Amino acid sequence: MATVPGNGDGDLHWYRQYHPQTSEKGFYRFEYGDASFFMLNSNPRKDLQKGGEQYFWLENEMAKSGSKWKFVVLHHAPYSADEDDYGNTWEGPGNQGDPQLKGLISLIEANEVDMVFFGHLHTYMRSHPLKGDKVDSENGTLYIQAGGAGGNLEDNAPTRAWFTAKNLRGHHYCTVQVVGDSLELRTYNLEGEIIDVFTIKK
Repeated sequence: MATVPGNGDGDLHWYRQYHPQTSEKGFYRFEYGDASFFMLNSNPRKDLQKGGEQYFWLENEMAKSGSKWKFVVLHHAPYSADEDDYGNTWEGPGNQGDPQLKGLISLIEANEVDMVFFGHLHTYMRSHPLKGDKVDSENGTLYIQAGGAGGNLEDNAPTRAWFTAKNLRGHHYCTVQVVGDSLELRTYNLEGEIIDVFTIKK
């Protein structure tokens, strides 16, 4: 099982007890087929800013990767259309994601990461392909907020954020299938119905 620490795992004590296969500091990389997975500990957000230990590690590990597919996984949200976790969207646009992770977005997109998975907010959101704070259908990175696997559900902002392609308030789970030059993301509700599908061709 490949996991990343959540906001309840700040000191990593119990996280390491239950997930001894992960690294001492909660971030690590592994390969599966023709894909590289970069698993981050987003609790120390300063560590993921330029000059931080984890930022430096990620920069080096992504540069070494020759995989066709690249995935980044962390807990906190680089982009989010949640109603109030990053500013009250009933009063304004909010921050539309964790402001402490904005520098990480540039690093991810410069290294042509295909998908970034995160939770923290208990809703579903799939972004458009993004690069440089713009929709880029050819070269962009997809951001998948899959936070509805359990717990109390939250709500999306009252006005759709510019970067969102799909929003859902409801429990769900995602699957990703990679076959050669094709990737398919599927998202299901708990009744097994498909609520979102997206395909990438390389």
